[in-house]
Amino acid sequence: PPTGGKKSMIHIYSLVNNEVQFEVNQKQKGETDILLTDETGKIIRSKNFASSLNGKWTNSISTAGLHAGIYYLNVLLDKRVEHRQELIIQ
Repeated sequence: PPTGGKKSMIHIYSLVNNEVQFEVNQKQKGETDILLTDETGKIIRSKNFASSLNGKWTNSISTAGLHAGIYYLNVLLDKRVEHRQELIIQ
């Protein structure tokens, strides 16, 4: 579960066939956004879950067409950044 004051965290567990699979673990339900950003913070892809549940859940986001480099997968709960994980595309 998320530690400290965090209400949500994200964990990347697979990057296969132009898809990144991730798990979100939330302490409370609420509007959840998943943002894939580049090193400058520019949003490359996004997903919105208007009313996600608390607990663990999984989903995926496309990495098709991305150039090799460092990206970040961010989880926001009610528009607040809760956690970010680095993603390296080779």
